[in-house]
Amino acid sequence: MKTTLLLFFTFISFGLSAQTTHNLGWANDGSSNNQSITIEQGDIIIWTWGSGTHNLRATSGTESFDSGYFTGSGNTFTHIFNQVGSTDYVCDPHASNMNGTVTVTSTAGCLDENASNYDATATEQSFDDYGNPACIYASCDDIPDAEGCIYANAYASYVEGFGPAECTLYGGTACTVAAIGCMDANASNYDSAATEQSFDQYGNSTCIYASCDDIPEYGCIYADGFGAFNANFNAANCVQYGGTPCEAPSTAGCLDENASNYDATATEQAFDQYGNFVCIYASCDDVPEYGCIYSDGFGAFSSDGTFTGAQCIEYGGTPCEEPAGCTDPLFVEFDPSVTLDDGSCSELVVEGCAYADADNYDVSANTDDGSCLFTLGSTCPGDFSGDGFVNVSDLGGFLGAFGEACD
Repeated sequence: MKTTLLLFFTFISFGLSAQTTHNLGWANDGSSNNQSITIEQGDIIIWTWGSGTHNLRATSGTESFDSGYFTGSGNTFTHIFNQVGSTDYVCDPHASNMNGTVTVTSTAGCLDENASNYDATATEQSFDDYGNPACIYASCDDIPDAEGCIYANAYASYVEGFGPAECTLYGGTACTVAAIGCMDANASNYDSAATEQSFDQYGNSTCIYASCDDIPEYGCIYADGFGAFNANFNAANCVQYGGTPCEAPSTAGCLDENASNYDATATEQAFDQYGNFVCIYASCDDVPEYGCIYSDGFGAFSSDGTFTGAQCIEYGGTPCEEPAGCTDPLFVEFDPSVTLDDGSCSELVVEGCAYADADNYDVSANTDDGSCLFTLGSTCPGDFSGDGFVNVSDLGGFLGAFGEACD
């Protein structure tokens, strides 16, 4: 494809160039010795033979040509120079006296101001090796045609036999005028010509599906479109808006991470034939509420007392009951850690001095209130002998009793 395009674009390229024709003589009289000429890319040189038999052949450089041999004055050889650079040439029989060099220059560049490599000094459009304009475009918004192919270093318009598919095949970026429609082959309104998916005013796909077997993901089938489920749009909303919900199949299992048979893949809680959770717990520390641990499940106690710890034991379970005790702070048995009263409150709290050695001891008190009073035996605490003085005799008595156990 690129070879064919080369010929096509080469014709356009040099058809647009301002060609100049240069006339040179070609004779063995000294006038053709060390010929030198500088021309523009695309220019033409015509050599006119003098007397004798001569050829004109390129020996090195960017161009390749060979006139063959002509005899007699007036014969001509014409060559178009398309390649920038220098080319040396000779007449083989008279190489020392008939030789020269053609130097080809160019002021070509990208002439499109919308291209990122626009060259304001260029006087003619430059082309790559395939004849594509050597203009570089940042996006499809900048190309000169409605559709075309952006390469890394050039641009090509679409022609017969070269379109978006060929552009992509050759590593280009295909710029096309979008054809909007349903692009899902499973939809009843699939449009094979569409290049861009169409959406309605709500952002829903305009693809229409006959059943939930055809949809691309879980969502809502409308009469004229489809909307995928998300965090803010579920099956209930779908029904509310007149759609048909297509939901993920539910998977029953134990949803409690504290259970030994927790199932991370489950989407709904599983229950046995008695309505008990099919969650298995190792101990009462793991249960979600007070209830009965069975070997294969768990049942919560009822608030109306129809299912209690007694029934749990009767059915072979392990009861996990709320701790019970005295909940009345007016009784000695009061337990602040429990909320369920078991009727164990029996002895009322009687506050007073509960120390028998106190002056105001209250024999009926069972809870000391810090009111006890004590009277010392002497106004001089260090007078152990009772003689009214604290002296050596008191020290002797203290040391003598030191270390004895008191009853």
